[in-house]
Amino acid sequence: MLPAALRQGRRRARGSTVSTLARHPAPTTPALLLGQARLLILDLDGTLASIGPRVLRLGPALIREGRLLVHLAAAMSEARRLRAPDLDVVIAAGMAARGRTDTARARRVLDQVVDTDWPRLFAGARPPRGLERLLAAADQQGLQRAVFSDHPALDKLAAMGSGGWAAVCAGRRVGALKPHADGAWGLLAQVGVTPSEALLIGDRDDTDGGAAAALGCRFLHVAEVEAALGTGG
Repeated sequence: MLPAALRQGRRRARGSTVSTLARHPAPTTPALLLGQARLLILDLDGTLASIGPRVLRLGPALIREGRLLVHLAAAMSEARRLRAPDLDVVIAAGMAARGRTDTARARRVLDQVVDTDWPRLFAGARPPRGLERLLAAADQQGLQRAVFSDHPALDKLAAMGSGGWAAVCAGRRVGALKPHADGAWGLLAQVGVTPSEALLIGDRDDTDGGAAAALGCRFLHVAEVEAALGTGG
């Protein structure tokens, strides 16, 4: 998602199983972090790929539609409380109300900037070092991998040249954003594992961690993975 929607302070999700590696980093291995997981579920924006370096490359879109895009975070936060058949209508309406414009224009911005222009900027993006090591270890162990994002992810993964995903889910497409776990339940069903066999990694405790808590699976913040695996050989 766009950066404004990711600038909220980190909040621990009640009930989620979160490690303390970032607070008390200690030597560890990818195998120890993976534990008994059979499925690795990854958030995309801010987890599989950083968003900061890509923001300025939106350039013209930020200049043209910046007044609407700044309301994306608030509209998304409001939509997180709901389940709806078409969340894009809800999000666009929230943006339009705050930006004092019509919903049709907000929907065009959502479709063009968020779902078309933004994914193209992921070309050549790679996961942070520690997460890359963890993914390599997961592949070596034969774990399955899935992506659970609020926004459509296939175009971003294609731009990154990232394959090998057993399943991909976007919360906007299933009518429930994180911390709802609807999309994650769908991933488990596709792959054929139980919540106790899944490990979810993301960059937000409130949304990603909240979804893990709702699902009943283990959660790691990507910063914790980097603290444990991001340095050394």
